[in-house]
Amino acid sequence: MQTTYDPELVIPEDVRVKEFTGDNSLSRKDLCQHPIPAGSLVWKYWGRLDVMYFGSGVLGPIAGAWPQMGRATAGSVLFSGDSSFGARAKIYKIRRQRSREYIYGSVYDAPEDAKKYGLKTRNMHKSVKGALQEGTFHALNAETFYFAHVTFFYYHLIIMIEQLYFGGSMPRAMKEQIFEESKEWYSIWGVDDSPQPDTYDDFERYLENIEHNHLVNSQVTQVMLDQFLERRLAPRWWPPVMKKFVWPWLVGRRQVVVSSYPPHVRELFNLEWTPEDEEILRRFMDMHRRCYAVLERLLPLKFFYLPIAVRGFEREGIDPRNITLESAQQALRENRARRAPRENTPIDETNGMLASS
Repeated sequence: MQTTYDPELVIPEDVRVKEFTGDNSLSRKDLCQHPIPAGSLVWKYWGRLDVMYFGSGVLGPIAGAWPQMGRATAGSVLFSGDSSFGARAKIYKIRRQRSREYIYGSVYDAPEDAKKYGLKTRNMHKSVKGALQEGTFHALNAETFYFAHVTFFYYHLIIMIEQLYFGGSMPRAMKEQIFEESKEWYSIWGVDDSPQPDTYDDFERYLENIEHNHLVNSQVTQVMLDQFLERRLAPRWWPPVMKKFVWPWLVGRRQVVVSSYPPHVRELFNLEWTPEDEEILRRFMDMHRRCYAVLERLLPLKFFYLPIAVRGFEREGIDPRNITLESAQQALRENRARRAPRENTPIDETNGMLASS
C-alpha cells in the first residue's frame, strides 16, 4: 500500500482547486458554544460501536476527497516517515485515543468539558496549513472546517443510521433533526459558521454542489478505499468458524461503505457497484438488523456503545433506547429555550478554560 506522497501529486494534476485559506477561528468575544442536549439523536447514535465500525470507512475517503484535507492528511505522520507495521499501529492508536477523547468528548462529556474539548480540537488544527497548487490552505478555513464537520454528522452519522437501521430509507424528519443538532455541535468547535446552511433543504443543495464541483479522487482517498475496491474471499488459512462468523462482517463492511456513496461519487472514486453487490448488501443488512434486534434485548449498553458514551448516559440518567424523534425534538427545543445570554467571561483559547479559573 502506498503510504508516502509527492505533495504536488496528491491532488490530480488536471484538477483546478479553489483556494480556501485563512484561520477562521472565532475570537473569545465571539465564541457562542452550545453543547448538544443529552436526549438528542446525535447522542443516541454517535457513540454506537456499529456506527463507528462502518462509518469510519466512509468518513476517511470522503474527507480525503476535499482537496485541502487530502493535502493536509498526505503530509501527516500517517503518510510519512516510518511506514513499518509497528510504527503505523502506534500512530493509529494515538490518533484513535485522541479522537475518542476530543471528538466524542465534545458530545458526551458534561457541557463545560464538552466546550473545552471543542476548543482543543480546533486549536490542534491551527498549525495545519501549507501550499496547494498556486495557493495556500488552512485547516481552520471556515469552508474546509465545515465540510470536515459534514463528514461527521452526515456521512458518518446520517448515512450510517439510514443504512443500518432504516433499510436505506430514513424518515426525512430524522435527517432534519440531526441537521439541527449538528448546528449545536458545530458551535462547540469555535469556528466561523458562515458556510453552514440554514435549513436541511439548503444543506442538500450545498452537498449536491460540493459532491459535483469540489471533491476530487485524491491519492489519500485512493489509499483509504484500497480495501474496498473489490470483494475478496476469506483467507484460505482461516479456520471454518472464522469464515462463517467473522468474514461476513468484513465483507459486509465493504458493501456498506461502497453503497453509502451516491452514484456520482462512486464514479469519481472508481468504485464498482453491481446488482450482485446490491443483493449481498441486502442480505447483510437483514442479518445485521435481526442480530442486533435480539442482542439489544439481552445485553447492557456497554456492548453497543463506547465507554465515554455509556458514562454520559449514566451521568444524565438516560437510556438511549428510549430516545425518539419526538423526544429529541423536545430536548432541542428546551435546550435552546434555556440558553442564557452569551457569557462575557473570556475564554482561554489555548485550553478552553475560563480565563479566571
